[in-house]
Amino acid sequence: MKKLITLLSALFVLFISTNAEAQLFTKYTAKAELTTAINFSKSNSQFLSPVVMAIATMKDEFVVSGITVKPGMSMTNGKSEAWVYVIEDEATNERAVIGVVKSILGTQALDISDQGGISVPSFITKPVTGAWIDSDKMVDFVSANVSYQNYIKANPTAEPTTTILAINTFNSLYTMNYPYWINNFGENDEFVCYTDALTGETDCQTVSSVKQVESISNSFAPNPANNYINLNLDNRNGKFDSIKIVDIFGNTVYESSNRNTNQIDVTNFANGAYTIMYEYKNKIETEKLLIQK
Repeated sequence: MKKLITLLSALFVLFISTNAEAQLFTKYTAKAELTTAINFSKSNSQFLSPVVMAIATMKDEFVVSGITVKPGMSMTNGKSEAWVYVIEDEATNERAVIGVVKSILGTQALDISDQGGISVPSFITKPVTGAWIDSDKMVDFVSANVSYQNYIKANPTAEPTTTILAINTFNSLYTMNYPYWINNFGENDEFVCYTDALTGETDCQTVSSVKQVESISNSFAPNPANNYINLNLDNRNGKFDSIKIVDIFGNTVYESSNRNTNQIDVTNFANGAYTIMYEYKNKIETEKLLIQK
């Protein structure tokens, strides 16, 4: 997912560098410029039967040529200054990643498929079908969720760090091969909301309240993983007491205090995102682990 989201930075660099006078960007909902992206795929990439595979935006700030751009979806109206659309041609299976921004100069669509050598994540394998709800309606459902309301009371200025609409093919805790809006909150994606893109039913959960307080120099590979991960624990400096792996809801799926552990079997782990936590004298180092099979 992060590979897809970071394509936005390439979009802004390319757009602003060719439109140095553009300083006022207009926010819009995800559906508002979907037709623009599809039509651009037809004219620019000669797609015959374009379908949307995913839509995404992120909260970050870019300053290019003295111009500040602040994308990221607002929880007030479901709008962002830019959205990225992954479009596939059903006739050829070719894909294009199209970024769209609106400014005082008008709407600008760009093919950023090859920017920075970034590719579309492998979990995006199916087109988003059905009458999916737009981002403005989606934020209404998220805002009504009790868990979200409790989270926002403790974090009143929180906005989604990443927002993505895609078919779920990676998290078995939700309906597979089904469209969801996914919103992550917090610097370490500590809170996540899954919204059924057809009905609006929303489930929000705290992933983990653990903060990284010290780098303890532990590591693992490969990432993404499918069968095993190999550990490189900092036993030489005695900076290891235990290791945990938690799922997206904070449930512990693996735990060990064996200092000689050098490999973990993840064969039975469901596809999706996890957090590895190395603990040492009440200090914790965290790393993200992605399981892809």
